[in-house]
Amino acid sequence: MTDDVQIVSDIDLRSPMICRFTTPRTLYVGTKTVNNADDAKGLPLAEKLLRLWGVEKIQLIGHLLVVTKTAEGMWKDLANEIESILTSYLISTQALTPDDVQEKMMLMGRSTKEKVQYLIDMQINPGVAEHGGSVGVVDVKGDILYLRLYGGCQGCGAADFTLKQGIETIVKRAVPEIGQIIDLTNHNAGLNPYYQRPDLDRPRR
Repeated sequence: MTDDVQIVSDIDLRSPMICRFTTPRTLYVGTKTVNNADDAKGLPLAEKLLRLWGVEKIQLIGHLLVVTKTAEGMWKDLANEIESILTSYLISTQALTPDDVQEKMMLMGRSTKEKVQYLIDMQINPGVAEHGGSVGVVDVKGDILYLRLYGGCQGCGAADFTLKQGIETIVKRAVPEIGQIIDLTNHNAGLNPYYQRPDLDRPRR
């Protein structure tokens, strides 16, 4: 598998503190400059690279990784470490797939709320509709997304699983600016849940 990952490194002759690494796959859709841990949040590759001794900052530009080293760093050793991290990332499940790239390109230029709405319309609701339910965006405030579940999802015993394992995974991967998702659904008012919630199965006293 690693034989298929061809990484080309090139030290900038005019700025020897900079080295460019060209990869066969897209690392980031758009341009991202990462100077510190806060900038790297939600980007597994950037987080690993910034932990390397000798790395000052990185830029992700499509298939290109641009690394700026510190004065103490030596490219002879640093470049090998960076290529090793790149290779491991590219063959992992964390790397962007062609579908991921297409999706991110579709999301470019949209507001955070518009991005979430697009994902719900295109990826999430088609699936939950099979269970007679739907998901609606109530609002986005800061990094918090407020949702409400309807139909078969309202009062469903699997609603928590759907939210945590389904919706959160899709949204946070594509829209890393979302840090928290809050379900505003009144599940006790659900009239036709797809899976009965255990607490609703108990006889009332």
